[in-house]
Amino acid sequence: MKHLREYLGSFYSHAVYAALAAAFLGMAGWTASSHAAPAAAADSKKADSDELKEIVVVAYRITRGSVGSLVDAPIEDVPRNIVAITELTLTNQMVGSTLDILRDWPGVQRGSDSPGGEHPRVRGMLAFQFLEGSYSGGVVWDNAEFIGAAELMTGPNSIQYGFLVQGGGAINYLIKRPALHEYLDVTAQANNWGDNKYVVDGNMPFKNSAQGDGVRVIGVHESITEFRRDTYHGERNSASIMLTKSDILGIKSEIDYQIVRRNAPASPTVSFSANPVAPLRTVDPRNSTEQPWEHLERDGYHVAGKFSRDLFGTWRAVATYSNESESVLNKSCTLTDPNAVTGEGAYSCNTFGFQAYTNRTYRMDILGSFQTFGITHDMTFGVSQLKQHIRLPTSFDYYAAPPYTADNLYSPRAYPQPFTPTAQALFNQFRLSQWWTQEYIQDRIRFGEHWDLWLGVNEGDNKAKLMDSTGVLAETDANGLSPSFSLSYSPKDKLRFYVTYADAISPGGSAPVDPRYTNSGERFGPLRLKSAEVGIKWQVANISQLNLNVFDEEQPLSYTKILGPNSFFYFQKGKNRFTGVEFTSTSLFPFGLTLNAGITILNPKQVDTGDPTLNGKYVPGASRQSAAVYGEYKLPMLPDLTLTANVTYNSATPLLATNGYDIPGYTLADLGGFYTHPIGDIDMTYRLILQNAFDKRYYSPYYSSMTVGAPATLMASFTARFGGHN
Repeated sequence: MKHLREYLGSFYSHAVYAALAAAFLGMAGWTASSHAAPAAAADSKKADSDELKEIVVVAYRITRGSVGSLVDAPIEDVPRNIVAITELTLTNQMVGSTLDILRDWPGVQRGSDSPGGEHPRVRGMLAFQFLEGSYSGGVVWDNAEFIGAAELMTGPNSIQYGFLVQGGGAINYLIKRPALHEYLDVTAQANNWGDNKYVVDGNMPFKNSAQGDGVRVIGVHESITEFRRDTYHGERNSASIMLTKSDILGIKSEIDYQIVRRNAPASPTVSFSANPVAPLRTVDPRNSTEQPWEHLERDGYHVAGKFSRDLFGTWRAVATYSNESESVLNKSCTLTDPNAVTGEGAYSCNTFGFQAYTNRTYRMDILGSFQTFGITHDMTFGVSQLKQHIRLPTSFDYYAAPPYTADNLYSPRAYPQPFTPTAQALFNQFRLSQWWTQEYIQDRIRFGEHWDLWLGVNEGDNKAKLMDSTGVLAETDANGLSPSFSLSYSPKDKLRFYVTYADAISPGGSAPVDPRYTNSGERFGPLRLKSAEVGIKWQVANISQLNLNVFDEEQPLSYTKILGPNSFFYFQKGKNRFTGVEFTSTSLFPFGLTLNAGITILNPKQVDTGDPTLNGKYVPGASRQSAAVYGEYKLPMLPDLTLTANVTYNSATPLLATNGYDIPGYTLADLGGFYTHPIGDIDMTYRLILQNAFDKRYYSPYYSSMTVGAPATLMASFTARFGGHN
């Protein structure tokens, strides 16, 4: 409680920076967010053996492929903190990538800019991302136009994912599906930097179908222009087809296929091996250390299918297949240890990427309900396997000869494109193959109308093999059980208290595949992740859905030890501990205001590191206070016009594990709105958003590195819908 009081006091001391967020929260009576679309607010009736139950505020249901539960249930019944964002909200926010989506959630921060390392941090810990419940390496993360919903569950879900958790939580994206009405949407979007995008979204339902059967096709072309001056001009071309068919041998088939090709500027990274000796100055983000020839190429595809069939009574079977593959080439430069006064620092350019990065998942679930002695069991039995294969290029190029040895954070210099590398890191066809096999069972035991007991266990096995042209370099085989339980009590309708505990097993990972590491590629055994959470979910007067929880989580640590110039050793030792409070809600007010918001107060401590100088210090890169608010207000006098505001706040965070220097916190506000009005038989929607409306200059941290935040950006779009009428 001492730490909690300290953080509450610190949070309020930053009121100047978070004034706009506080204003929104005050309007909601300190209700914070679960992100549901008001258009669907009256439709969340149960489809299984549960009694019919209408959720007025949170019209969202956790179903097969979701992160929060293996048992179909309304979001308010799941004994975890779960927040969801629906397709309508994503569309109104004009999101272009999952990075845009992450800003809607408190306690969630961006991942690394390195290819394959873009997974974000939740509650200060790494959190993997999934597509339709299958692990994803990022093929469609730059294509949010294909995403129909985004779900965040905080804390490890040790049952559904077992080995595939990292402690902070899991984020799941649902692909858009065919709709009930035939339509064609054409969207044009642009911003003030010259970036422009065109999206075609066509939907055709099958005749005599009321089950959502049909086909939907989405195509995207984007001409990419960055806000940074004189950067690489890129483009993105992608397409997706989604098919739903329900009447083939009683099997409902949901199939989707996406193909992606993106060639775009690469974000410049500033890294540190020691704390700056003085506060860094704010910089104009347009004056970037990024070179005109830096770029990141991503070329891949994703194909998936979900097949479900009723068996008998309430029982049904669901089979899932997912396969994604991509190749990545990243040519980028890094500025290291810039001088806080002069801005001068070491500079290095190189190529990095994957020749092939594939993730293939097979999954089968049997679920249903039965009763014994008046007790209802909602059960799921399942098995899944993920096969992951990573192949690196034969070599990586380094450009380290003058002038590619120095640059300036405050006054960047442009260098000509290098063609002859000064050095090449030979990887001799490094290949990593992993198999993640899991069997699991979960039982939601309902004792009457008030008590629920959730029990589950996952048995997971992880096999990994690291190879090069000479043969096998390292091989591991680890397995273990991941149990969890939750007990919840509902004294009355729409009010639930719960306690949840999970002891999950997580992969040990490996040392970086880099010749500078003396144990390059070494594989480590499995780790244990423990999580406890106590919470309450309460729906107030059909206006606000409140979620409050207190959590305590542990995460094992890994370190890089410097042995000498360009010589490192990677090892695992000790743990971090994350305790804190989350408060989230959705509010639908009768006067036209929809408000989603959230607060996370976090105490991220290094508690057992093996290094006495680090024990008790804060985890670097993890904000101790964060808030997110999204509001939509429909003007009474202009019912076709809706005003929007999205405000996020992240407090200061240590740059390095040694602490001693903090990256300043920041508050960002996006202000805009959308207007709908038909022209004849064509429905028109106009959207306008000013991102970072007050042009806040800030650094966005990630462990010992950071990027410079984007300046104020004006985005505008219009969508013409042909058809789609009832």
